[in-house]
Amino acid sequence: MVYPVQAPFQNPYRRYREQSIQTASPGKLIIMLYDGLVSSLSQAGEAIRDGRIEEAHNKLIKSQDIILELDASLNMEFEISRHLHAVYDFLYRQAVKANVDKDFKIAESCLVMARELRDAWLQAANSQVGSTLASSADAK
Repeated sequence: MVYPVQAPFQNPYRRYREQSIQTASPGKLIIMLYDGLVSSLSQAGEAIRDGRIEEAHNKLIKSQDIILELDASLNMEFEISRHLHAVYDFLYRQAVKANVDKDFKIAESCLVMARELRDAWLQAANSQVGSTLASSADAK
């Protein structure tokens, strides 16, 4: 007799990842998106360089999806969001061009930009946590 595999035991990593996403703060979710973008663009560049065209295509499509998600998360009431929208639009168009042309240099330039954006978000998140902790300590 074959017993069905219970859903919780199918993929513990997937369960952990889903729970991490569900419990993350909005800032942490943005950083997670950037981490995914950096990873996908890095893998896309390697695939282009190595001639793995289908893999490069899939990773660049994933990158484009993440960029669209980052853009959708913007609150356009703030001026910085309008600037980020322009950056995301440029990055998206470059990722599309890298995919159409299978151009390693364009994919790499997207990767550099994504890393810089991620690092800026990390710095902002860390400074926000630091100021929150300092405010809490001052209140005591």
